[in-house]
Amino acid sequence: QSGISEALVVASLHDAAIGLRILYVMPNIDLRGKFVKDRLDTLLKIVPLYRELLSGAMGTSTSIGLKHFGKGVINYVGSNSPADFVSYPADVLYIDEVDKCDPKNLEMAPDRLDASEYKYERWVGNPSVEGYGIDKRYQFSSKGKWYITCEHCGQRQPLDWFINVVDRIGDTQYKLISGTAESPDCVCGRCKKPIAVNTPIATRKPCRRAFIQSLVAIVKTRIPNVKIMPRT
Repeated sequence: QSGISEALVVASLHDAAIGLRILYVMPNIDLRGKFVKDRLDTLLKIVPLYRELLSGAMGTSTSIGLKHFGKGVINYVGSNSPADFVSYPADVLYIDEVDKCDPKNLEMAPDRLDASEYKYERWVGNPSVEGYGIDKRYQFSSKGKWYITCEHCGQRQPLDWFINVVDRIGDTQYKLISGTAESPDCVCGRCKKPIAVNTPIATRKPCRRAFIQSLVAIVKTRIPNVKIMPRT
């Protein structure tokens, strides 16, 4: 797991907190229900700021999928429910697990943004077939990448699990380059020194970052089922 779904949740809560209307699409109604109950509701209970924004929301709802949060609202829907795509005006569109969603209903989703002055979309998923779903969107994007600059040697690079975290030592075995299994280091691909992104905030040195072109489609990297060996 790369944490993209968690990042979407945090981003969508921020958008709602400042007053935007969010349409958050998941593959189906059942998954929507489990996600809201098991992950979202738990998060809203344990984070003090989220509890405050939830209790002080500018509206209420008894629907499991509709959350009034801060100044805005988030509507969690399943892509297998066409009715959810024709009755909710939104400012922001979030689509998680694109390749598992109903493609026909997804075509209607951007229309929900027509009345908004914001109109931005975030599509996320594991690519399954070339030219379909998230891969199709990625191919029509700028294919931009997030680059960071190593504070030791100045190398500018996108981060890659198999370059910056582990070395391959067998067909299905990998060894950490630096750090421990509990706290692995992210190292520079050139000088192999730890990069500041994995150090405590209080001691972190400035680490220059740049987004090379704008990325329209965010693609999760599919990590194989491999065994990570501790450093010796």
